[in-house]
Amino acid sequence: MKDQKIILNWKIIAGLSGGIIIALVWKFALLYTGVFPFNSDEAIVGLMARHILNGELPIFFYGQAYMGSLDAFLVSAGFLIFGESVQAIRYIQIFLYCGVLLTTFWLSSLVLRSYLAALISVFLLSIPTINMTLYTTVSLGGYVEALLIGNLILCIGFLSAIVIKGENNFKKSLLLLIGWGFLAGLGLWANGITLVFSIPVGAFLAYTIWQHEKTSKGILLLVSVLIGSIIGATPWLVYAVQNSPSQLMQELFGSAVAVEGGSWIAQVFAHTVSFILLGIPVTLGLRPPWEVRWLVLPMIPFVLFFWILVIRFGKRSKFKTTNDIDWFRLVLASVAACLILMFIFTHFGVDPSGRYFLPLSIVLAVFGGDFIDRGIIKKIWKWMALCLIISFQLIGTIQCMQRNPPGITTQFDASAVVDHLYDNELINFLKSKNETRGYSNYWVSYPLAFLSQEELIFTPKLPYHQDLRYTSRDDRYPPYGEIVTQSERTTLITTKNPSLDKRIRALLLEKKMEWKEKVIGDYRVFYALTAIIQESDFHFLDQP
Repeated sequence: MKDQKIILNWKIIAGLSGGIIIALVWKFALLYTGVFPFNSDEAIVGLMARHILNGELPIFFYGQAYMGSLDAFLVSAGFLIFGESVQAIRYIQIFLYCGVLLTTFWLSSLVLRSYLAALISVFLLSIPTINMTLYTTVSLGGYVEALLIGNLILCIGFLSAIVIKGENNFKKSLLLLIGWGFLAGLGLWANGITLVFSIPVGAFLAYTIWQHEKTSKGILLLVSVLIGSIIGATPWLVYAVQNSPSQLMQELFGSAVAVEGGSWIAQVFAHTVSFILLGIPVTLGLRPPWEVRWLVLPMIPFVLFFWILVIRFGKRSKFKTTNDIDWFRLVLASVAACLILMFIFTHFGVDPSGRYFLPLSIVLAVFGGDFIDRGIIKKIWKWMALCLIISFQLIGTIQCMQRNPPGITTQFDASAVVDHLYDNELINFLKSKNETRGYSNYWVSYPLAFLSQEELIFTPKLPYHQDLRYTSRDDRYPPYGEIVTQSERTTLITTKNPSLDKRIRALLLEKKMEWKEKVIGDYRVFYALTAIIQESDFHFLDQP
């Protein structure tokens, strides 16, 4: 196949601009409807951003040493521009997603050598699947950044290979590889999922250098990658020196979600089944990430048929070691393979909700653009295929919007789903009763802190699971615990947990206390306690 050499003209630029504008309008329309509940993970990003503006310099997401604070630093800049608000957090995610669309266009142009195919790839992501929509609008600490950095890792990596193989410009190769190393290191810190990009691209670059620079220059090029990586990963390395490198590696490969029992073989089998039955459907937009429910059921057979044809078309190309396009396609496909293998063979396979599959959507968009561009002959069928996928993704998202609560949510555990429509009423009640300190669960504590400008501090020492399971990892910000401990009044807040409510009442009776209760939506408030409750009083909870 000969490379398509298409000049980047005003029509292509207008089309790219149109795709980005569609994405912006769609995102802001979704924000206007209020269908994204403000959950605790997002609240922590907001709190971190506020603390950064007050002089703190957190290296990692509070309580999780596998996801860096890059998102919080960007959100802090957003606070300076838009003010401190939930919407400001989301504006940053939306603008970052525009960067993802731009770099997807660049990536697709490099891989496919066709601006038309690249444009189609962008449109496939302008109104994306519900999974991509959710995790690129609501912040969980760095997933949009991971996609943007991942795209840049691919693009800079491919450019480096072109220069090494074709231009024979050592200085240019050196600068590009330092830049690539910086992105790989930055990605390692920002979000460990970027490894699915940097591992295959790094292997490809090492092979390219070995093939074309077998002198001392080759060693210098490899050293330049290492230097760039060290610079980019500086926060990660600083934390490793100050704390425990082994802890960082454990976190990187899923110790935070290592809650499975059974043998490793059994876990791998379960992860494989989970990927097939849950991972593939959520990636293709057949179901929402928070539940198992088919979306736009009548269109699913046609959508599945389209993606089967895309994969089949991509496999038909004959691989030639002298062809850059073939190599780039292979590396891009390897990103998908690397992600699937990591999901199956690490503890992250316990969570098939959808966030870990986001890079697959980029890969599918690029190959989908290629199939529509080259694999479909008639123009009318090209348009029909593109409209099929976009309309399917649009209608699927609208179906999810119509169920609020839960709304378009990051919560896939029913015990963690809270109706946040009552947050303001809860905040006003607590302030009116001067009940500003106490204990609650993870999904209540941090939204309350952020929305109240940290006037209401409730440390997450209570469980939210119905079986009263609890982990100390829920307590993400220790300074809050000190504030509650020093308080002269204590309030308890639970959510939809009768078993816990019964245990709390028994505790209060045992301590011969009097109290009042107030139900506000999903919240139950135990207030006006006649004595102080301490963290040590929760010994009745089953805490593994």
